[in-house]
Amino acid sequence: MGKYCIKRLISAVPVLLGISMIAFILGIITPGDPAMMALSRDGISEVTEEQLEEKREELGLNDPVAVQYLRWLSNALRGDLGRSYADNTQVSGELLRRLPVTLKLSACSLICVIIFGIAGGIWSASKAGKAADSCIKLITNLLLSFPSFWLAIILIIVFAENWKILPTNGMGGIRHMILPSITLSAATIGMTVRLMRSSMLTEFGKQYMLAANAKGISRIKVLFAHALPNAIIPVITLIGNYMGGILGGSFVVENIFSLPGIGSYVLGAIHSRDYPVIQGYVLVMGFTYVLISLVIDLLCAMIQPKIRLGGKDL
Repeated sequence: MGKYCIKRLISAVPVLLGISMIAFILGIITPGDPAMMALSRDGISEVTEEQLEEKREELGLNDPVAVQYLRWLSNALRGDLGRSYADNTQVSGELLRRLPVTLKLSACSLICVIIFGIAGGIWSASKAGKAADSCIKLITNLLLSFPSFWLAIILIIVFAENWKILPTNGMGGIRHMILPSITLSAATIGMTVRLMRSSMLTEFGKQYMLAANAKGISRIKVLFAHALPNAIIPVITLIGNYMGGILGGSFVVENIFSLPGIGSYVLGAIHSRDYPVIQGYVLVMGFTYVLISLVIDLLCAMIQPKIRLGGKDL
């Protein structure tokens, strides 16, 4: 297991470097002069050429691109992602301040996926061909069909406007996370149910399951002790990819429900072309996605030893 961990860590290094290059290049190739934007955000109505040149020198824009990248990467490794053009605040500090909101939303959404997705898939597989299975299929089709913004509007109308039992915006207790979490996790719940059901049915048809049933072993024991550990590997991978994507795709939900998370922060930066914020966001989200993928790979290797043995039998 140790060799497999080292191998995965080494393979992640070039990916992380590639992400840092992409994040930096975004600020280079995007239109506009960063010096002009920085001066304009300071409230200067007429910017002279001398002021522009002085600002470019201050920002290091006159240096070669390679030098700018190495300096930016060195600062990023120390936790300095630059300053926002909009309000001159530290990007890293603002991201850290907003990160708990996004993590809270992500954690609540993940709990919904695990509870309803995995449990729903197991239940659907155990009732294959029956009315309960057909009902779950219908529900998953609906979950996969609704766009997130449309589902959010429906949930707000039903649970907040008509029934008045849940809040629609702002931060607070767990009640404030219910509607955003359902909105963010709905489609993934549908995919998880389908994948879990398919994986379980595949395991049900294998010889070891037939042998266990022939020996009279309890169906519950066969289901959870034998079929589930093998069937859950692709589901864990799906949920891992979901977790990596949820941090980067939560901005729609955060804006609809007025949550002050990272997503709403970067959406405002996109509107105002605040490139240091966008660069920092891409870098942080890219590193987070690689970290989550690494953890998922190691978790799958722990559950299924054949993965770290390259698919060879024990």
